[in-house]
Amino acid sequence: MSLPSITVVGKGIIGYQLARELLESQLFSKVNHIGPNHDIGKASTAAGAMLATYAEIDELTKDFP
Repeated sequence: MSLPSITVVGKGIIGYQLARELLESQLFSKVNHIGPNHDIGKASTAAGAMLATYAEIDELTKDFP
């Protein structure tokens, strides 16, 4: 019996991790990974938004409860 193939849609951090886990599980003969091409090393929009909150901290707000 041959193993099935699977396709992971999305090239964010979750898509990459899922594709890797599926590939390493050896439950599939082929793992396809599709999605928009991103520049290598470029942060996702969500990661950029998380970092932006730190940019708003200054001397007046750092001790705010």
